[in-house]
Amino acid sequence: MTTLGLLIGSLPLARTQRHLAHLLQDAAPAGTTIVELDPHALPQHAPYEDVPAPADALAWKRQVAEVDGIIVVTPTIERSIPGALKNAIDWAGGTAGPNALAGKPTIIAGVSLGSLPRFASIQHLRGVLGDHGAALRSQPEVVLFADPHTSFDAEGKPTDPDLVAEAAQLVSAAAGLAAHERRARIATPVTGVPAVASATRTIDPVTEVLAAAPGPQSPAVGIPAA
Repeated sequence: MTTLGLLIGSLPLARTQRHLAHLLQDAAPAGTTIVELDPHALPQHAPYEDVPAPADALAWKRQVAEVDGIIVVTPTIERSIPGALKNAIDWAGGTAGPNALAGKPTIIAGVSLGSLPRFASIQHLRGVLGDHGAALRSQPEVVLFADPHTSFDAEGKPTDPDLVAEAAQLVSAAAGLAAHERRARIATPVTGVPAVASATRTIDPVTEVLAAAPGPQSPAVGIPAA
């Protein structure tokens, strides 16, 4: 069983965002489950480097660490990704404490609400995730067209067969990438240990995240007290 985490940057239309999330979840192939990652409890500031990561941030890192791969979908906001999405990625990464994104199989896509696709936001997203060490699929770039007037009916069911097909391809690619990375994550010999000892260590970038103790509570505002 493969579990994928879904992280969608905030769209201008809340209903369309929910419809798109449900579409992607329904598109999961057999043996794959999609869970939506929820970053809303995160501090709304960049991670500090001189104080411990707060409990909410460590809980978020664990959400990301526990899935086999992630799908990140972003709209274009002022030629870039939404600020809240950037904040979520920074807290999941290695800026503060252990890095839940290191080696994480990751598929990215843009979303366009009926207008022409814009690829600047996808390139920015690729750069941000790459800097945190995510295992990104290479080109081609993908943009989902989710027209709020024609892509879904009044009950939120998809009515655009092209969108349904694109969603299925995106999720299938994410499941395939996660499976590939899982097979490639082999045990490697410990440096300096004789081969006859058969001592190995498993490369597992999430172990440190899952083993981390709960941090202090996040402050309501400002810098946390010492």
